[in-house]
Amino acid sequence: MRSGKDVPRWLSLPVAPESVRRGRRFAAEVLSAVAETDPGHVDDVVLVVSELVTNAIRAVTALGPALDAPVRLGIATGPRWTHLHAVDTAPPLPEETRPGLLASSGRGIPIITRLAALVWIEQGDRDKTIHVVLSRTGISLTPRERQVLLPQPGDDTLLRPREVAQLFGVRPSTIARWAREGRLTPLLTPGGHRRYRLSSIGTPRAEGEAREGSGRG
Repeated sequence: MRSGKDVPRWLSLPVAPESVRRGRRFAAEVLSAVAETDPGHVDDVVLVVSELVTNAIRAVTALGPALDAPVRLGIATGPRWTHLHAVDTAPPLPEETRPGLLASSGRGIPIITRLAALVWIEQGDRDKTIHVVLSRTGISLTPRERQVLLPQPGDDTLLRPREVAQLFGVRPSTIARWAREGRLTPLLTPGGHRRYRLSSIGTPRAEGEAREGSGRG
C-alpha cells in the first residue's frame, strides 16, 4: 500500500433494499468523530454511500440469483478526504442518466460526480470496484494527493475524461481533442460515455505539459 493511503473499514451488505439504510448508518458510524468538526462532509459522504449501495444492489439484482453476491462497502478516512469503495459482482459499468427532477431513480451518478473530488473504476475478472474520494469542506486535493490516491500506471483502472484532464493538467476539451487525434483511446460504457484505462495514458504530468504546449503553437 502506498504512503498516504488509509486502510478502509469494510461492511458486507446483502442484496436487499434495507442494505441502503445499513450502509448509511455504517458511514455515519465510521465518520462519527468527523461529524463534530465537519458535519457537512459527513452528510455528503452518507448521501454518496446511499447512491453507491443503491446502484450496486440494482445492478446485481438485474443479473439474477446466480450472481447474487453481497455488496461490499469500504470507507477510509483521512484528515483531508474520505475514500469510499463499493464492490459488486455486476460487470456492466454504471450508466449516467439525466431524468427529470421528480424521477425516482437514475440520479445517483450525477449526484456522486458533483460531490466527488475523484471517481474511478477498477474492473476485475469477477467484480468491479467504484472508488469515490470526497475532500473535506473547503479543501481541494493537491496534484500530489491525487497521484497518491489514484492507482499506479499498469492497473486496469477506468477514468472519466475529467479525471484524465486533471492528471495531465489540461482542460477536458484537450482530452477530447487528443482522442480525436488518436493520442488517447477511449472505451465506451453501455450508456455511451467515454472512459480511459489508466494503464494506456502513460505518464500524465510530463506528457500532458508537452502536448498542451505543442497544441498552442
